Amino acid sequence: MKELLIIFKRNKGYLRSNELESRTMRNHLQKLIEQKKVTQIKRGVYCLNEEVAKRQMIDVERIIPGAVLCLYSAWSLHQLTLTIPNAFHLAVEKSRKVILPSHPNIMVTYLKKEYYELGIENTTIEGFMVKIYDIEKCVCDAVKYRNKVGMELTSEVIKNYLAMNTRNIDKLVKYARVMRVFNTMKMYLEVQL
Repeated sequence: MKELLIIFKRNKGYLRSNELESRTMRNHLQKLIEQKKVTQIKRGVYCLNEEVAKRQMIDVERIIPGAVLCLYSAWSLHQLTLTIPNAFHLAVEKSRKVILPSHPNIMVTYLKKEYYELGIENTTIEGFMVKIYDIEKCVCDAVKYRNKVGMELTSEVIKNYLAMNTRNIDKLVKYARVMRVFNTMKMYLEVQL
């Protein structure tokens, strides 16, 4: 049982079934599931409840490999909004099929390849290596999805972005052109500046 807990701790509360080295470890895992100490979040992926409860971030790469934090999750992490996400918002390429876990709550946005690949950064959050869209891509997403997320939130994201010293307007305009939101972005920038 200790070996199994060591693997969970090493992986910050997560385990894939292919990491189980013996039949004994599989039996111990089953006992932990029965004791409600471990939850199977999707086929072949398990989480140690007490370890995962300590964190606000999930191991995105273990749950949905290649997924990128986007929309509300990215806006919140980049401090572009005070809105607290009610789920983890992840982007994947449109052609992928994703099986969502039962826990945690995840919202998937399917993007065309050119939009999905634009502005991906790798960063560490709470010890997890995660992919997240850079701040300019996040602002363009707010404009692109303005009718879904609301004009008020879109304005908040743009206003907070423009208040940052690290903003890169040239990069923002480049992304806006690629994402075909340049005219709308220009209108928002004119109002805010």
